[in-house]
Amino acid sequence: MIINNEFSRDKRYDEISREEENCTIMLGQANNNICDLIENDKLDYKKYESTIKEIQKWYTRQQILIHMLLEIGNLRYILAYENETSMFTHTQYNNYLLQTDNINEKLKAWHNQYKEKFGIDPNEHKRSASFYKVKKKTIAKINEEWAYNKLDESIERMISDQTTIITLKPYLEIKQDDCIKILKQGENYYNLL
Repeated sequence: MIINNEFSRDKRYDEISREEENCTIMLGQANNNICDLIENDKLDYKKYESTIKEIQKWYTRQQILIHMLLEIGNLRYILAYENETSMFTHTQYNNYLLQTDNINEKLKAWHNQYKEKFGIDPNEHKRSASFYKVKKKTIAKINEEWAYNKLDESIERMISDQTTIITLKPYLEIKQDDCIKILKQGENYYNLL
């Protein structure tokens, strides 16, 4: 009966607000680390692979945290008990979503640059081998596949994850500000999204 008890509701609201603050700090760290990792545009293939692995750790955290911010906004709205609009309770989500979307677009461009540089073809699961130009004109005349290296499946999957970005939309719902009240038991009402 947290919703009906003002003290309990306020206490939970404060706890959620602190969690939102922690979430924004961690999301900021994830975004900054991704941004720092993609600044280098002079990587060889081995360094590119290791950078992809490091980015994947931060990218996974980033995606979890942005979804958590959305859910925290939903909880804040319920616990605010009509004292705050839904747009207000989702302010942090909207701010960090914009930052996250911008960084993910830069990440996608960074990958596209390296896919071109290393001749990565995810459809064929291969990349250009070292001395590709020489091999293409010599040994590849016998067998074209000899001019390529097989692309590691885990690396291919990470590249796909990091470039297939699902762009989330900012929270702009106003209709949620009209609470739906459902009679649960006796005179107790519960606000639901």
